[in-house]
Amino acid sequence: MPEDRQAENYRKARRAFLVGYDRSVPRLRQADRCIGCNQCVPHCPQNIRIPQEMQRIDRFVEHLKQGTL
Repeated sequence: MPEDRQAENYRKARRAFLVGYDRSVPRLRQADRCIGCNQCVPHCPQNIRIPQEMQRIDRFVEHLKQGTL
């Protein structure tokens, strides 16, 4: 986390991430759309707990949108 969230380079990087996320990930596939059904978990060859990671990503994105991170 930067020392000063209002630093120009931090604001630019935050905006670039959010714009890139919206442009590269279709809305219906973004992390906030996960319903936590766990159907994806047995198919993951890396044994990632996908629903938990999707929740973590969603929290991160929301914090960036609100400017609290």
